[in-house]
Amino acid sequence: MVISIHNKLINTAAREILKPINMVRKGQSRLWLDDNGWWVAIAEFQPSQWSKGSYLNVAVSWQWYPRADYAFDLASRESAFVEFENEETFML
Repeated sequence: MVISIHNKLINTAAREILKPINMVRKGQSRLWLDDNGWWVAIAEFQPSQWSKGSYLNVAVSWQWYPRADYAFDLASRESAFVEFENEETFML
């Protein structure tokens, strides 16, 4: 599977910033999690259907009962869409 350059850049930046604060990437997705027992902090690099790039969403998922998924119980979009045009401008 070939990973596009903008996804590689997102993955690298997320790993450098989120891994040191104990967030863990869910599989090969753009979802990063910090499990705190009864709540989970979520950072999501949301793609667009129309352009290469990303939104940044942050959320809390309350884990008050067992479930197999994560809900964005309290969430915020932290940035407008950042479109990938080239490597230099995308990383600014």
